[in-house]
Amino acid sequence: MYWQSSVQRMIVASALMLAGFFSYGAKADTMDIGDTPVFLKIEFDLQRAHLDQFMQIMQTLDVGMQSEEGFLEAQVYVNNSDDCKITLIEKWETQQLHEVHYRRIVDNGSWAEILNMLKHEPAMSYHHKVRQKAE
Repeated sequence: MYWQSSVQRMIVASALMLAGFFSYGAKADTMDIGDTPVFLKIEFDLQRAHLDQFMQIMQTLDVGMQSEEGFLEAQVYVNNSDDCKITLIEKWETQQLHEVHYRRIVDNGSWAEILNMLKHEPAMSYHHKVRQKAE
């Protein structure tokens, strides 16, 4: 496909969030992660008929995301074996700022439009980067 190589080179992407359940990469009571960014991983499984439309969204939303409070960056990856399987990784200042954004896109109907392009609900999880020990 015409977009595949650019996506594989980490296209900066989107405002798309999960409308399902959250699973957290770490619990605040087990590690102090309050001053570190949170990474949001979303795994989409698209209906082939919507693949081009979805990829156009991925390639054009970076500008809009820059105005979202707490948004730092996003990257999109296409599965090498199945180009309908897309992974989005977003970096946010905090999980709470992402959740505010997510509620907004659910309320305004943007998220429902994305869900209609998918085979099933996407999997989503929050993660934090492992801190390196100082020498």
